[in-house]
Amino acid sequence: MTRARRNTWMPLDLGYFLSRDGWKTPDTYATDEFGTIPERSGVYLFVGFEIFDDYTQVDEALYVGMSTSLRRRTSGHPIRGKFNPTIQIQTWFREFSSSLIRDAERHYIRLLRPKFNIIGRIPGDA
Repeated sequence: MTRARRNTWMPLDLGYFLSRDGWKTPDTYATDEFGTIPERSGVYLFVGFEIFDDYTQVDEALYVGMSTSLRRRTSGHPIRGKFNPTIQIQTWFREFSSSLIRDAERHYIRLLRPKFNIIGRIPGDA
């Protein structure tokens, strides 16, 4: 499967990069998407993807956040209502101690440049 990325140096397979970097995603076949996300502190990432045909998938980092309770924060996050309803959203998370989550969030915002982290930018513009 070919993956295209926009406006970043990131590898073509974002999921491969994330998993190699210690990120996890809930089982896509679970009945409760958020049931496998821990109640611990960490950083979360919403990845949006569209499948255009059998061979082409375009994915991008949409939003990076931090929380002392990953499950509670990701399940009801208000930013989810701002995403284009035609794209599919996958939630990724990486656990960090509560003393490190702010620095970790800042690091991943700079690295992934998610389009909905908007401080100093127009919303949705990477």
